[in-house]
Amino acid sequence: MARQDPRLVTLVAFPGVQVLNVAGPMEMLRGAWSAVRSLRPGSFSEPPYATRVVAASLDPVTSSCGLAIVADATFASAASDMDTLVVAGGEVENALADPALMEFVRSAAARARRVVALGAGTFVLAKAGLLDGKRATTHWRHRDTLATDYPAIHVERDLVFVKDGNVYTCAGIAAAMDLAAALIEEDIGRDVAVAVARDKVMWMKRPGDEPQVSAQLAAQSVSHPQLAPLLEWLLRSTGEEISVQRMAERAAMSERTLTRLFQKELGTSPAKFVEHARVEMARRLLEESNLRLDAIARRCGFGSEDHMRRTFYRTFGMSPREYQGTNK
Repeated sequence: MARQDPRLVTLVAFPGVQVLNVAGPMEMLRGAWSAVRSLRPGSFSEPPYATRVVAASLDPVTSSCGLAIVADATFASAASDMDTLVVAGGEVENALADPALMEFVRSAAARARRVVALGAGTFVLAKAGLLDGKRATTHWRHRDTLATDYPAIHVERDLVFVKDGNVYTCAGIAAAMDLAAALIEEDIGRDVAVAVARDKVMWMKRPGDEPQVSAQLAAQSVSHPQLAPLLEWLLRSTGEEISVQRMAERAAMSERTLTRLFQKELGTSPAKFVEHARVEMARRLLEESNLRLDAIARRCGFGSEDHMRRTFYRTFGMSPREYQGTNK
């Protein structure tokens, strides 16, 4: 029989906290109870998780969007037997300026089995000294500041979430849901995590090394006079044979210059961008069409079904056929 005692997950809230960083993971963890009852009847006698919000006081905490959150306990009264400590993101300047919060995070992190920071919550762990010498990530808007202010941290600039030892950090709101799914998979199993993600209508339970921003959105954000039209062409031409040389010729620059430009503007290489665009197109066709897998592979420029399968699994942690089965 599986573990019976609920794992206690403590979420740290503060004025200006991002409410979806609190509610999103709590909903995911709550959903694990429904999933295990459906998939494994009788295996759990109680919900797998118990969640608790802690704050400086029991007065309502105003979130960044204006909604009020009432904590279950204060930093001073919170029980010490937590399994997982979660520091939410939001307007973390308020958290960083609160000595009681910082002391609670330091002491709780020493007792918890694992420590999680969501979005800008990474800065709280950084100030507490919990990320020194570790890999970590945060929202793309804050990654340069994190790297500058805390040079002892190895900042992963374009990952959805990162695990280093028992410390987990993630990029932001949507990434918090992906990380919650990963924690459920780690604790209970992949089948339960996928079921919860599907119940919450997540388009995919992304692995941690998935880029934070889609190829399409990244292309729309680029205004460079040579790169922008090249990206538009790439997204229209994923089914063709595309080499770095061909891209450089089309952009009228050397391959070295093109590679530097991709790294500067998009944080990735030309080849990785093309691969990401192809796998995103394959995902859409798996959801929206009735094409055979070999036809999808050809249309997306993979050349073979096996190449598509390996790339898709490396990106999303499941095969195209598995994805199709859970998203049709």
